[in-house]
Amino acid sequence: MSSQNQEPQFIYDVYISSGLQFLHPFISGLYDALKGVGLHVLADRTEPKTNISDAIERCRVSIIVFTIAYAESTLYLQELVKIMECHRRKVQKVVPVFYCLDPSEVCNLSGHFGEILSRTLQGIPRDENRMLSYGTALRQAASILPRFLPDIWAHSCSAGSKFYRLCGRDLNEMITGTLQHILRYRGVSSSEEAERT
Repeated sequence: MSSQNQEPQFIYDVYISSGLQFLHPFISGLYDALKGVGLHVLADRTEPKTNISDAIERCRVSIIVFTIAYAESTLYLQELVKIMECHRRKVQKVVPVFYCLDPSEVCNLSGHFGEILSRTLQGIPRDENRMLSYGTALRQAASILPRFLPDIWAHSCSAGSKFYRLCGRDLNEMITGTLQHILRYRGVSSSEEAERT
């Protein structure tokens, strides 16, 4: 069997792609929750010497936390293109999370998100193929179901414990679904994993 047909050698269970800083309570809390159920998790800058592009290739699941920062930086857009390539080629699972952001704005490249994106793309050398790949990746990722929308609209993002009680059900659903997907990759049933823990 050729190496192209073999299952990729995964290093990480989950990669968290986010425009939020790692120390932000939502990202650090999500990271800790995933680690707490025994997953090998990589978030941006948690391992400074890691080549992110290579790491994404070797992740089973990518959790994309969409924020307005995705429209402000081509670095995030390039990372998203890589994730969606792996989603298509390697059937990597993608979990979209929309943090203080309307999913329809990402899916349609509209509203405030679309305006910021247009300004960002105007500031870089024109490359039709690259711009098309950014738009395609955003639309495809934003269309994946289920979507997770943390309920933070009426509360301060820094109110850690209150915030997590509000969106805990969604977080638990996301973590449970991610864990089940990874166990299927590993050929381990949920009941077997429960017995181990």
